Amino acid sequence: MVDAMHWASRNRWFIGCVALLAVLTIGFERRFQNIVIRKLPLPLKRELSQLDREKLTYRDPSGETMKYVLAGNPIQLAPEMVNELGTSQYLSWPLRLWRWSEDQSKRQPADDLFHLFITYYTGKPDQVPHVPEQCMLGNGFQPVGNQLLTVELPDLPEKDREVPVQALLFHRRTLRDEESRLVMYTFRACDQWHADRDRLRMTLGNPLARYAYFSKVEISFQLPPERPPEAVAKATEAGKRFLQVALPVLVRDHWPIWPSDDAPDQPVQAEK
Repeated sequence: MVDAMHWASRNRWFIGCVALLAVLTIGFERRFQNIVIRKLPLPLKRELSQLDREKLTYRDPSGETMKYVLAGNPIQLAPEMVNELGTSQYLSWPLRLWRWSEDQSKRQPADDLFHLFITYYTGKPDQVPHVPEQCMLGNGFQPVGNQLLTVELPDLPEKDREVPVQALLFHRRTLRDEESRLVMYTFRACDQWHADRDRLRMTLGNPLARYAYFSKVEISFQLPPERPPEAVAKATEAGKRFLQVALPVLVRDHWPIWPSDDAPDQPVQAEK
């Protein structure tokens, strides 16, 4: 007993280091025991293809009813394109806003034609989000302007009312002609809005989250090649107006409800 006490006295710094290491090890295990490497999938409440166009309606300040109407058939991607896209959950629609009336002869287009493209990803490790900055370059377009906008959604909960939206201008010149486009997009990921891919990937990689998903909403407008400011402003306002109508519908009807802290293992199941 005396020898043990004598040894402990002579080696108190060693014993202290061992004790500190034990404390740190226990703390490390408790801190990181909930880390999730591979995220579980969250299904959509409803498939994107079931988006209810009757809900893409609003009244302008004068009280006139306005509706977004298909300007052609929904676009079905070829299997090889779906494979490259990385998901079968997508929606690709040509749309146009109309001043509505039950009398068809009184209906009039209110805005130019535009294209809506929505994708949804979940349950795949290390999924790299596609962004127009890269996709448009691959199609021969060059960036000629960008702006970060905020779209207000007053009818949603406070945390969801301000949506960051990228508005990008592109131009392409070929031997035959030239064209310009305005592309606007935002992401919904793990119950948050994002318009920056790096921040999006940080959210998806949250080590304490069991689930992960992201969805991109992208709209594009054809512009005159020379991109006059009034045409850009008109298309930008048209894009913001559409997002104010469509994003709340997607939040309520399609994107999953994020599991609460009280029920982390009970995600909403997809409708059949």
